[in-house]
Amino acid sequence: MSAFLQLLGYKPTHFDPYVLVHKTHEIIIVIYVDDITIFGSSPFRHTLKGSLLNKFDLSDLGSLNWLLEIQIEWGQKSVTLFQQVYIDQLLVTFGMDTCNLVILPLNPNQKLVKAEEGIDHADVSLYQQIIGSIMSVVIGTRPNLAFMISALSQFTSKPTKFHMGALKQVLHYLKGTRNLKLTYNKQLDPYLARYVAADYAGDQYD
Repeated sequence: MSAFLQLLGYKPTHFDPYVLVHKTHEIIIVIYVDDITIFGSSPFRHTLKGSLLNKFDLSDLGSLNWLLEIQIEWGQKSVTLFQQVYIDQLLVTFGMDTCNLVILPLNPNQKLVKAEEGIDHADVSLYQQIIGSIMSVVIGTRPNLAFMISALSQFTSKPTKFHMGALKQVLHYLKGTRNLKLTYNKQLDPYLARYVAADYAGDQYD
């Protein structure tokens, strides 16, 4: 597949050989296992699909509405991403589907500190599984949780019950915000804005 696409003028990107770009046609192709996702302008996209259907046994599933646990909604000049189904499954997996809701993912008055002698330890494997599962949400559609998960990830090798409680609060927060969506709007003059509210002075380890 990749070799055929390169014959059509598509080049693998330096960061992932299964993401290919045609700079002239402004088409991006993403190959994941047996799925192919095509992004780009309609005329060239249709031509590419025709070439692929003639060469390979493929099924055209139409517009993309689901990709790697991310649900996708298309607007006239926007695309919206969300992971409500994945979050629901995550909560069920960890027995938190009936948990109470909270308005903050972490208690700002609690300091996360390393385990000391005599402190009760939590299940390391379970702690790491929850961190990994929430990380998929952070990477996909919820960058607002990046700081919390980064902070809690510092204790994955030796978490205490206090750390587990803080981590489960993030799950409580996810339960109450499971329907939040991330929308990208088409702009003629796009800009990137960054807002930082990180208490570096209060971090005892980094």
